[in-house]
Amino acid sequence: AGEFNCFSGKVVRPSTFKWQWNGAPASGDTLSDADDAPWQDYAAEQCHVMERAYVQGQKTVYLGQMGPQRFHYFVNMDSRIQINAGDDQNWRQRRVRRVPA
Repeated sequence: AGEFNCFSGKVVRPSTFKWQWNGAPASGDTLSDADDAPWQDYAAEQCHVMERAYVQGQKTVYLGQMGPQRFHYFVNMDSRIQINAGDDQNWRQRRVRRVPA
């Protein structure tokens, strides 16, 4: 059993890791990496993109447009910070983490 990998075009074993973002309200501690932070799972597509970037040692990864406002998001893989790349939204940042699936 496996799933289709959109990068290689092959069926691969599912990753044993998943990626999450800190889901604290914008007025809260969105940069916390504490286990009790309100972590939210990324969708499978974003998890695949992030895992590939992680394995390949990329410094930055583009996640695409997400959310109801369709903002563009990037993740700095070194600092594990998600950045909203909107024209006036670059100050919005959230911690991300990689955890066992």
